[in-house]
Amino acid sequence: MAEKTILPEEQRCLWERMLAEADGDYRRRRLVLLMIEFYKKPMEDLLSEHTSKPVSMRRPERVHISSGVRQYGSCRMERGKKDICFLTFSRHLFFEGNLDRLRNVVCHEMLHACLPYSEGHGRRFRFFMEKINEAFGTEISVHSPEETIKQTEKLYKYKVVCGSCGNVTYYLRAGALIKNPELFRCVKCHESNFRIEQLR
Repeated sequence: MAEKTILPEEQRCLWERMLAEADGDYRRRRLVLLMIEFYKKPMEDLLSEHTSKPVSMRRPERVHISSGVRQYGSCRMERGKKDICFLTFSRHLFFEGNLDRLRNVVCHEMLHACLPYSEGHGRRFRFFMEKINEAFGTEISVHSPEETIKQTEKLYKYKVVCGSCGNVTYYLRAGALIKNPELFRCVKCHESNFRIEQLR
């Protein structure tokens, strides 16, 4: 049975220090690669145990740091190239105090790199996601919460504030909520009382 892989305090302190100093893409990439190196074998062992056959994570051919605010991470694979993948992570994940959320996104994309090309977020992905969370003490989810990245107003075009409870959300585009706020209710208090601010 695969052992639990709880992050040792020494490792956590090192990663938190690196995260606080990750002011460029080289340092961000270096931190991601250390996380991959730490979790790769335990993840392969865990998946192998539950599939009764050896599972190998594809080798990251490239780890790219993007400026994306809607996609926090991605794992791209190409047909016919079974052994490699291309990983991307938003640079807005890298800020002091965000280690656990960053780790969740990295492990999420690593799980994609271990599963078949066409799996997506299907049944097997969700099954292994739960097993990894149990074994690693992570909180991988299919969709990461909004606070996973640094929410700064300069990233977005619209700010929507609930006039009843003060809940704030940001948007890049003028979607249905921006155009017709009276048709929607706040996810927290269920009131329809929005104030919309155009940021740029």
